[in-house]
Amino acid sequence: MTKHNAMSLNLKLLHVAGIVAPPNIKVSFFKTALYQLYIACCYLVYIPVLSGQILALYHFWGDIEITTNNIFTLLGAFTCFVEATYARFNTRNIAQLFETFQNKLVPKMSTVGLTEKKEEIFHSASKKARLNTLIVMIILDLMVAAWAPAPFIKQLMEESKNVTNTETEADRKWLNFCYIIWFPIDITVSPYFEIMYLIECIVFIIGTTYLKAVEMTIAAMMVHISAQFAILCTALEDVDKITSVSEEKMYSDTRKLFGRETTSLEGTDDPEVIVLGSQEWKVIQTRRATDCNTVDMDLQHNERKNEDFPELTCYLANFVQYHQAVIEFVADVDKAVGPIFLVCFFIRQFLACVMSFQVALTWGQDNNILKFIFGFLGSMCSPAIFCWYGTAIIQSSLELQRAAYECKWYQHSQILKHYMLMIIVRSQKPVRLSACQFYVISLQTFGKMINTIYAYFTLLKNQYEN
Repeated sequence: MTKHNAMSLNLKLLHVAGIVAPPNIKVSFFKTALYQLYIACCYLVYIPVLSGQILALYHFWGDIEITTNNIFTLLGAFTCFVEATYARFNTRNIAQLFETFQNKLVPKMSTVGLTEKKEEIFHSASKKARLNTLIVMIILDLMVAAWAPAPFIKQLMEESKNVTNTETEADRKWLNFCYIIWFPIDITVSPYFEIMYLIECIVFIIGTTYLKAVEMTIAAMMVHISAQFAILCTALEDVDKITSVSEEKMYSDTRKLFGRETTSLEGTDDPEVIVLGSQEWKVIQTRRATDCNTVDMDLQHNERKNEDFPELTCYLANFVQYHQAVIEFVADVDKAVGPIFLVCFFIRQFLACVMSFQVALTWGQDNNILKFIFGFLGSMCSPAIFCWYGTAIIQSSLELQRAAYECKWYQHSQILKHYMLMIIVRSQKPVRLSACQFYVISLQTFGKMINTIYAYFTLLKNQYEN
């Protein structure tokens, strides 16, 4: 099987985000310096924005509408930078995951199963991973397009309507930025306003780029892990076909040994036809006047076990090694991205809560409702994808025991039955990802997350109405 570049889009996003350095950068000191400078600038532009958001949180505390809006942008941007920082400190582990997948799992696929099925499952997983990445990229880009220019457009509309300055506008003018910020000095006048607004838009783009790179790479790995278990299931289902091929080969070799031409295995009642396979047979030698060397085989009722074919034993050994490699890869992924899962699930439920609250407040009243809707979708799309494919991993890992049981294990030797039993026993323990053992990544966890969001939303709504 040829080497697949299954997650090339995700790897490019990691390069753009500055998390994994491109290979051509390392060969030049000048390129490496520029790349490091680019990473440093991404953090430097975030410092004034974060400072202004924290000051605004303190200044506007008590106004629940402004505060919840500020909490979304504050926690949202902060989460993106925290995830990217963690990923940078674990660049070697992430690069090792790509290396393990490409150079260990993919080659082991060639040792089991039929090529057509494997290729179909693998390419289908690659398409799903790429499609998920593109969908999230579109949603986040639409969120940037709806969120970044909204305050500026609102300010222009107010100016076109000749809105007069009031006493309350001294504070309200701070809301005309992309993020809600506040400083002791007035930067709402030109050219400081334009400079700060541009910095905020850059930070917004950087944050969404981090989100696409880190979380969609994890989602792509989850899609391929689920596909690896699906390939393992089809490999077990192909055991009977491997046995049939071995029977045909042995049958042909035996016919040649006795100087007879190969005939069909099926639909024959000729007692002179030699049939070898995984059934339990005994050899009955008969003599005839025309041919005293004729050999016949007849089915014996569970009296003696025939040895398994060497090809089948080797096949199952390769299967077990492949299965163990997939389980080890899942453990490595869980160890590397567990903290990201924890931050994602813990923070996103608060972000989704405040965005749903903002949608309820501005429904039919504010031209900013579109940005709040995309904000809600942007905060929920990654957890939804994680939980969907987390459940797929659990179910596909459990599916192996069904595939092992449904093959014709009862026609084989005790050794092969023992192999099948060990596969079934191991498959009874589900393989799953977790958020540092706090959350199991599954649809059940996503359902609990929705319940928590609704509870917080109800609390905020009652507090606002009172």
